[in-house]
Amino acid sequence: MSLQKGGDRVNNLLRLIGNRLLWLPIMVFGVTVLVFFLMSLSPIDPAFSALGENASPDQLEAYRVEHGLNDPLIVRYGDYMVGFFHGDLGTFGPSNQSVSARIATALPITLQLGFFGFIIAIVASAILGVVSALYRDRWPDQVIRIFSIACIATPSFWLSVLFILLFSSTLHLLPASGALPALTQDPGGWLARMAMPGIALAVPLTGQMTRIIRTSMVEELDKDYVRTARGFGIPYGTVVARNVLRNALITPVTVLGLKFGYMIGGAVSFFSSQSVVQRSPFKALQHGHRLRRYFELRHVGSGCRSRRRHHVHHRERHRRHALHPYRSAN
Repeated sequence: MSLQKGGDRVNNLLRLIGNRLLWLPIMVFGVTVLVFFLMSLSPIDPAFSALGENASPDQLEAYRVEHGLNDPLIVRYGDYMVGFFHGDLGTFGPSNQSVSARIATALPITLQLGFFGFIIAIVASAILGVVSALYRDRWPDQVIRIFSIACIATPSFWLSVLFILLFSSTLHLLPASGALPALTQDPGGWLARMAMPGIALAVPLTGQMTRIIRTSMVEELDKDYVRTARGFGIPYGTVVARNVLRNALITPVTVLGLKFGYMIGGAVSFFSSQSVVQRSPFKALQHGHRLRRYFELRHVGSGCRSRRRHHVHHRERHRRHALHPYRSAN
C-alpha cells in the first residue's frame, strides 16, 4: 500500500514537471513579446543613445540602417527571435559590445551572490522561526518577532552602506572593493567580499521566512497528534524533530522556491540602487550598477538632446534680434 502511494506521488510530480515544461516555451515567448514591444514604444532613440549628441544626422541614419531600426516592427522582432535562439542578444554602445558576453561575465557573480544570501537567509530564519515557535508568547518569541519585523523593514541598500561604514571604513575588517577571487582558489577572499552584500541581501528575506516558519510551526504544535504523542510518553524533542519540523517545513519550502527568483532579481536592483546612495560601494559586484547606467545613459542622452535643441533655439532667436533690433517691437 505504501509503495502504491509512493508511486502515485512520483507520477503526480512527473506530471506536474511535464506541465510546467510544456508551458515554459509559451511563457518565454510572452515575455519576449512584452519586453520587445514595450521597448519599441519607448520615445528614446537607440541611435542617439549609442552615438551621443555629437553624432551627425548621417551617422545616426547609418546606425539605424546598420542595425535595422528602420525596418517594420514585425521584421525587427523576427530578427530578434532568430538571434535569440542562436544565443545572439545583439550589441550596445558605439563600440558594439556584445550583450551576451556581458551577461556571461555578470551572471556567474550574480548567481553566487544570490545563492550565498539565500543560504544565509535559510539558516538564520530556520533557527529563529523554530526557536520562536517553541518559546511561543515568552520573551525569546517576543524578541525574535521584533527582530523579524525590523529585518523586513530594513532596506538592503541602506544596510549595505552601514556595513561599509562600520566594517570597511571604521574597523577595516572587510573589503568593499576589489576583484572577486574564485571560491576554489581563495575561499577566504571570496567570503570576505561576499559577506557584506550577502548579509544585506539576506536580511529582508530572513525576516519574512522567520514569520512564515514560526506560523507553520505553531500550527503543527497545536494539532492533535502532538498531544497524543506526548500522552504516550514520547519526549517532546523527539516529536518536534521527527514529526512537527518535517510537516511544518512544507509551506516554507514552497515559499522559498518563489523567493529565490526575487533574490536573484534583488541582487541586480540592490546594486543598481546603491549607486544612488554612495558612488561605488561593492565595486567587485557592480553588475546591477552597470545595468542601471545603461538605462540611465539612454535617458540622459535624450535629455541632453532636448536641452541642446532648447539652447540652439534661444541662440538663434538672440542672433535674429541682434540683426533686427526693432522687429520684436514692431
